[in-house]
This record gives sequence, structure tokens and C-alpha cells, in this order.
Amino acid sequence: EAASREPDRARYRFHHARALLAAGRDEEALAELDRSRQLAPDRAPVEAHAGLACRRLDRIEEALEHYRAACSLATPEPDWLESLGELQAETGDFETAAVSLGAAVALCPEQSAWHDALGQALAECGRWSEAAAAFLEAHALEPGRPDVGRRLGRARLVAGDAAGAVAVLRGVVEAAPADASAAALLGAALAGLGEWQSARRELVRAVELDPGWPGDHLLLARLAREAGDADGVWPTRGQRPSGAGEQRVVVAIVLAHREQFAPVVDAVIDRFEDQIPLYGRIQQILHERQPYQDDPGQSALSGE
Repeated sequence: EAASREPDRARYRFHHARALLAAGRDEEALAELDRSRQLAPDRAPVEAHAGLACRRLDRIEEALEHYRAACSLATPEPDWLESLGELQAETGDFETAAVSLGAAVALCPEQSAWHDALGQALAECGRWSEAAAAFLEAHALEPGRPDVGRRLGRARLVAGDAAGAVAVLRGVVEAAPADASAAALLGAALAGLGEWQSARRELVRAVELDPGWPGDHLLLARLAREAGDADGVWPTRGQRPSGAGEQRVVVAIVLAHREQFAPVVDAVIDRFEDQIPLYGRIQQILHERQPYQDDPGQSALSGE
């Protein structure tokens, strides 16, 4: 008789745990879920809620195990897959995260944030065309988010669609005129189309919005040379902005000349250090990559 009542007791423990989770009492909820599991093991909802509790408690590895168990014990719910994918991305397992998040958006395609998370995982894998498609879905569902538009523009640019990048980034810049990163990416995209004057205008605006760019604005200098504007390299003649480097500057430089420098962008970003000037760091990276030493774009970086 006692054994026959165990499923009922397990359900009570489970529902009590859910109430505790709703109240933010995560440690107590986790203890109740463990009691429910002992009474009736192998229940997928119990594992999923344990995963949620562990995630809130920042016990990431345990959360991963619980969500994996939930997805293996029953047909996964979309939010289980999404949570599993985000946890996998958080631990750096982006390929597996893309699989989980892809399954989640297939089951529940109306969630903008899930498409955005999928795009970010795909971008981390270097799958830029697929990332752009995911960001486009997120952007269509929630067009008012400039951060998603900026990621869509960047993904299109890296994937080789400079015109598509310009189309979306113009909208981002109009909606968020103080977004220096969007202006910088728009400048890089315009440079990719050979529209040097327009590119320079956007980059100058980005520098004015965020004067913390490094002293050597190499892309801006390249654009000034292409436009025949020797005195227009810097936003204010004779005054170079200075400050610690930012990764987006490196990205803007490389994206504008992706044919020559795309193979070294990861090396540049991974090895960049704020204590070392960007100018010297890029020269060092390019010098170490022998196949790229003689690329025509290198002269723009060396100042020759």
C-alpha cells in the first residue's frame, strides 16, 4: 500500500518544488525535487525543473546533466532544449548548442530571443550565413532591437553580403544614432562596397561617438587615401584620438578587407592585449602569417 502511494507523494513533492521555484527558494526546491526523484525516478519534468534550479544557483554542470536527462527521458519541450542550448553555449560548446537551439526554434519559431541565441552560437562556430539567417528571423520577429540588427549586419558582412549588411545597418543607425559599433560596422560594409566617402563619414561619426578607439585608425586612414584626402585621415586634423583598443575596431578593419585578412581575424582578436598598441599588434600578426605578407592590403596597415 505504501508503495502504491509513492507516485502520489512524488507528484506532491514535485508540485511543492514548483511553488518553491516560483517563490525564488531554489535550494529548497532542489531538495524537494530530489525527494520526488527518489520516490519516482526517471521523470523528465522533474529533471527539467532541477536543471532550472541548478541554473539559477549557478551550478552549470549539474544543470546541464539535468536538462540532458530530461531531453533523453521524454520528447523534449522547446524550453528544455533552449535552456540546454544556452547552457552548452555558456560552457563553450557552441556546435552542440547550435543543434539544441535549432531544435528549439523548430518547435517554437515565434521566440525572437531563441533565434538570436541560435545566431550567436552559429556565429561562434564561424557559420556566418546560417547565423545571418537566424538573426534575420529574430529581427523580423522583433524589429525594434538594434542589438539584433547589428548582429545581423555583422553576420551578413562576414558572410560576404556587404550590400545586405548596409541595408540592415542603415536602419540600425537610424534607430540608434548613438550606437558607435553600428556606425563602425556600417562604415566597414560601405568600404566593402567601395563607397569610400560614405564609409569614412560613418567611421568618423563612430570615432566621435566613442573617442576611446585606438590611436591608429587604420581603416579610416585607408579610406582617406582611397578618397585622395590626405588631411582627412582623422576626424579633427592633427588630433588623433587615443585609448585602449577594442575588438570591434579590429573587426571593422578586417571586415572591410576580408578577402585579404579574414583568415587572420581570429588570431588578431585572440592575441590582442590592451597594453600593446593595435597598430603594432596587427603588424606582428600579419608578419607571422607568411602567406599573407605580400597581400596588397597589407600596405594599408603598415602605412606604406
